[in-house]
Amino acid sequence: MAGTIQVIGVGNEGRESLTPRALAIVQRAEVLVGGQRLLDFFPEVQAERIRIGAKVDEVLAGLAARLGEKPIVVLATGDPNFFGITRALLRHVPRESVEILPNLSALQWAFAKAREPWDDAAFLSVHGRTMERLPELVMGKAKVCLFTDETNSPPAIARALLAAGLDGYRAIVCEDLGGPRERITETTLGALAGMDVHPLNTLILLATEEVPAAELAWAPGLPEEAFDQRKPKVGLITKREIRVLSLARLAIRSDSVVWDIGAGSGSVSIEAAKLATRGRVFAVEKNAEDVDIIRGNVARFRVPHVDVVHTKAPDGLEALPDPDAVFVGGSGGAMRAILGTAAARLRPAGRIVVNAITLDNLHEAVSAVRDLGLAHEAILVSIARSKSLLGMMSFEALNPVYVVTAWHETPPSEPTRPA
Repeated sequence: MAGTIQVIGVGNEGRESLTPRALAIVQRAEVLVGGQRLLDFFPEVQAERIRIGAKVDEVLAGLAARLGEKPIVVLATGDPNFFGITRALLRHVPRESVEILPNLSALQWAFAKAREPWDDAAFLSVHGRTMERLPELVMGKAKVCLFTDETNSPPAIARALLAAGLDGYRAIVCEDLGGPRERITETTLGALAGMDVHPLNTLILLATEEVPAAELAWAPGLPEEAFDQRKPKVGLITKREIRVLSLARLAIRSDSVVWDIGAGSGSVSIEAAKLATRGRVFAVEKNAEDVDIIRGNVARFRVPHVDVVHTKAPDGLEALPDPDAVFVGGSGGAMRAILGTAAARLRPAGRIVVNAITLDNLHEAVSAVRDLGLAHEAILVSIARSKSLLGMMSFEALNPVYVVTAWHETPPSEPTRPA
């Protein structure tokens, strides 16, 4: 099949792990591609051999350029579709030009060896990735399977979790499954932190009774009391109802870059980070006391992808990456300059949302976005919360808030209003 790249999953037993059809495909290959360990399983195959090392995309782009010339076979470990090479391959080769024959995955072997069902497990990979958010992702989960590498090894993972106070797990380390050094070890995180572990491994974490639940479990619109604020409290926090509405108008995606200007206590930054789980949030605040409060809230809510920037905007914004969403909760008298910078840097389909309490700030914000040529709309939000009065329910009004949303005009064929 010269016009197709065939991807063959290989187990730790090498050729013995393949079905007769998969083995025949490998033996007919004229170009055999894979990691050195996998290539060594098939010394008898007379084919051009290409080793996949660190430059995976470079190798796969080269294969795509040769598609149709010769039968190309890519060897992969276990199931190529599960944290495997398939995702990278499809960046270069049309889907219809790929055939995949999976093998047993490392996770299946690991859970089988641990005698533990895996349909209720969460799967995470730190292979070639940062562990910055690992404690946040593990916290509160009863069963986790982790794919590691030599740097982000099981001992390093154990140390990161212990440093974050997540000691309520027992670990099952599955090393060199099917290989000569196969070893299954059940231990504590404390003991794992000092272990010598084979580089080929899968780590399973099982919660004990003491595992902390996902404290401060998030749903949009946390109460103001959930956040530390300046003492005495002066009300400089975006109220939960306004926060929910503003976040909705920002149209934050999981990979969004968000600027929160005049961040105050950081309530909008933290809830934005809960939405932009793979993105980045920049909490920009000029007041030193509030900067310390934001940092404390960021640590408590375990959102390490919030960067706290101590500056008076628009100073310092030039160092930040271009935003997908900009929230202006406080302008410090620099509304027009802030909006000018935000508009110039805003990515396509991005949103700017301004909260204004006074008519003066509303007028300044709307005038600025008009002068900048931005499409915009404003809504007035009046909210009253229930309170007890002589044992009966009454309502107490909050200060009205003007929510201004602005965005760059889009072609007529695309939506022209914020999502």
